[in-house]
Amino acid sequence: MLKNIQNKDDQTKVEILNNLLSKKNIDPKYFNDLVLLLDDKDSHVRFFALDVLVSKLPKVLEENSEKILPKLIDLLADDSCLDRAIWAIKITGGKSITYLLHRLDTANEKLIIGILCALGANHSSRNHLRLVLTKLIPFLKHQNYYIQYWAFHSIFVLTEYKILAKESIDFDIKELKLKIKPVLKKVLEGETDEDSFTMKSRKEYNIRYRRVFE
Repeated sequence: MLKNIQNKDDQTKVEILNNLLSKKNIDPKYFNDLVLLLDDKDSHVRFFALDVLVSKLPKVLEENSEKILPKLIDLLADDSCLDRAIWAIKITGGKSITYLLHRLDTANEKLIIGILCALGANHSSRNHLRLVLTKLIPFLKHQNYYIQYWAFHSIFVLTEYKILAKESIDFDIKELKLKIKPVLKKVLEGETDEDSFTMKSRKEYNIRYRRVFE
C-alpha cells in the first residue's frame, strides 16, 4: 500500500494514510515508510503518518525508540504534529527522558517549549524526577515568558500530587517553591498576552497552582 508513496501527490498520500487508520491492524513492515513521511513537506502528511504510527504501531514504535526519538523530538517544534509527537515520545518509554533533556542544551526557543511540554506530559519523567527538576528550574528565568511558563507548568504537573500528599519529590520543596514563586506571580496576575493556549491553561489550573505553590 505504501509502495512509492513518496512520489504521490499530497492528497493521495493523506488518503492512503487515512485508509491505514481505518484498519484494525496494519503490517509492521510499513514502519520505515511511515518514518520517512515524517519529513514530508506537507503538514497534513506528517500529521497522519505520525497518527498511524502511534495508533497502529505503538509496539514497533517502542522497539525502535532509539532510532526514531531524535526525529520525534524535532517534531515537537512542528505545530501540526505537537500533540502526536508528545504521544509518540511517551510510547517510547523511559529512554525518551535522556533524549529530551539532552536536546534542551541545543534547542531553539520553539523546540524548548515543545520539549518542556513533552517532559511534563511524560509519566517516565517521574521516575527521574530530581534530574528533570534540576534541568527545568533554570528555564524559570529564561527571557522568553512562555518558556518560563512551560517550565513552571511541567514542574507543577510532575510534582502536584506528591506535594499535596506530603510525599518526597527527591528535591527540597521549600527551595522549589522559592524558585517557582516569581513565575507563579506572573501566571496568576495574567502576564501572558493573547496566547490562547496559555491563557486557557492558566484559567484551568489557577486554583490548583495556588493550592500547591502558595
